Amino acid sequence: MRTSVSIGTAPVLNDTVRHSRDEAVGRNAKGFVCMIAYTNYAIDARVRREAETLASHGFQVRCLTTKNGAEPARIVLNGVEVRELGVRKYRGKSTLAYVGSYLRFMLTASAACLGLLLRGELDVVHVHNIPDFLVFAGLIPRLSGKKVILDVTIPCRKPSPRNSPAVPSSENFSAWKSG
Repeated sequence: MRTSVSIGTAPVLNDTVRHSRDEAVGRNAKGFVCMIAYTNYAIDARVRREAETLASHGFQVRCLTTKNGAEPARIVLNGVEVRELGVRKYRGKSTLAYVGSYLRFMLTASAACLGLLLRGELDVVHVHNIPDFLVFAGLIPRLSGKKVILDVTIPCRKPSPRNSPAVPSSENFSAWKSG
């Protein structure tokens, strides 16, 4: 039976939670990947799938994310070390506050990347957008010869059937069907 535990504000199944860093760090790691994502890792499926796939293929993966609880957490989920930085994700109406939150997160992530670089635990910085300028958190590692990836996801809305030539409307179904 699987029970739910709370990590930050997101429920996580207890059989996927690992608290030992050695379980996330294989002694034969192919390389060190630092993912940076302005999100809640536990509930962001795209970021989580990418990180867990890398970890399952032998990479040591650290994911730097926003703070979700009262205090920043450092946990291991399915082989990925998740480190919440001391910046909470802003959810408000002030553009200035959004920019300030993004900048604080970028600077904190930059400092974390520098620490990993100095310890020799960084080969690739993988930055998830939005915002795109988070890629600058990997500037110092890039200048020292490390790889930096900007993973761009473009949010788009699903086209309505009336506006999509691939999905016929009831009025033009026979025209679409014939060719």
